[in-house]
Amino acid sequence: MQEYTGDRSLRIHHLRHSFANWTWFRLNPALLQVGRQQLSMLQGTYYADAAVTYFYRRLGIHPYSRKGMYVLCHLLGHEEPATTIGSYLHLKDLMGYLAMGAEEPATQKLLNHTLGRSTLTVRREPGESLALRLGYETRALERLVSPARSPVELSSSLPSIKLLTHCFDVGRKSDAPRRVVEWAAILMVCRSCLPEQVAYQESLTSVEVRGLLDNAAKVQRLCPGRGKPLPLIPALAPWVNRLIAVEHTGTVPDKGKEEAKSPTGVAGSEGRTVSSRRKAESHSLQVLRYLFTQLQNGLDNGQLSWAQIKDGCQILKYLVPGKGYLIRCPSSKRMIRFLTLCGLLGFKARHIRLKLHLGEMDETQQAGILASWDQFLTRSGVCGLSVELAKPQDNPYLRKHDGLGVMEVRLVNRQLGSEGRRQRVFISLLQLLLILSLSLGSQ
Repeated sequence: MQEYTGDRSLRIHHLRHSFANWTWFRLNPALLQVGRQQLSMLQGTYYADAAVTYFYRRLGIHPYSRKGMYVLCHLLGHEEPATTIGSYLHLKDLMGYLAMGAEEPATQKLLNHTLGRSTLTVRREPGESLALRLGYETRALERLVSPARSPVELSSSLPSIKLLTHCFDVGRKSDAPRRVVEWAAILMVCRSCLPEQVAYQESLTSVEVRGLLDNAAKVQRLCPGRGKPLPLIPALAPWVNRLIAVEHTGTVPDKGKEEAKSPTGVAGSEGRTVSSRRKAESHSLQVLRYLFTQLQNGLDNGQLSWAQIKDGCQILKYLVPGKGYLIRCPSSKRMIRFLTLCGLLGFKARHIRLKLHLGEMDETQQAGILASWDQFLTRSGVCGLSVELAKPQDNPYLRKHDGLGVMEVRLVNRQLGSEGRRQRVFISLLQLLLILSLSLGSQ
């Protein structure tokens, strides 16, 4: 079409718009009769009475039927006529002119405004398509000002789309290993950017970024096993972005206009001091800074592996949805793996609260199970853990367990009160670690 008409802006999709406009004229016989007297483009055999009559017979409707717009909407595959009228019927001004009686011949200005061109002349080539019978005087000017194509471009061909697969991997592979907080920032950006954009910006391939999102969807589908699912992307964006900004600039971004002062009252020349930085940071940011540091150090010195992280974080399957989230795990093996991971991440006994649900067991059975748990907790790596025995009415409907009851675990922040309080940031971090373990564990 472009070579024949000389219009480089033509696309195959434009044929749908042409079909919609010309079919709409055929579905309005009254406008068509007036249009034949005003416009030469409506005088072809495509708009002849015999062709229009055959068209109505094939559609199974009568002329002047109110079903015409719905028929056109169905032929175009649209859900509602508003899409057809608003986006596909570009000759509404011309239709309105004809519908009002067309007492005077259509002016060149009206045609130019309706068709979106400066000037036009009718070509003499035979054919029923308007694209073959309309030419534009502006083409001569376009040929003068447009850049000439090179011989290589004129003779180029595209035998297969497979040759362009490398264009989708626009990222550049980086040899430097990324830290965990950098991978977390990449995942946070995926909330608002396309995978190809993230890949190009972060020197990755689109396959790697899409794999990260696929693993996030897998975690969301499986965790928790019951109830309201977790969000696709962990809710850590503001704190991760702040950690990245601090590492790049060496200072904490100040939201206010006042300068950060040193303990002596003099403005610091090298950013905020440690005391002022801690004062400015929220509890969640302090928790994440500590845990990311512990995690990165453990991965660097070999004390932690992504396989251990994956095994420990799979306990998210037993999340109990609700404010703050808690975990009720019926598997003693998964609970021990989780507590071992907590010990490697630097959790202390004061951050972990355990409550054991045994249901209607007698005292002898309860004592034996508690003794078994004491042995397990001693080997977990977290010193000083204690187990509180829950009352039967606390959880009357116990899940099927492995004979050692259902262990309820709560991760609390003691800075939020003397008794500690659960924070969502712990669960979001575990979700992030599970996603990264699925993505980076095989690398």
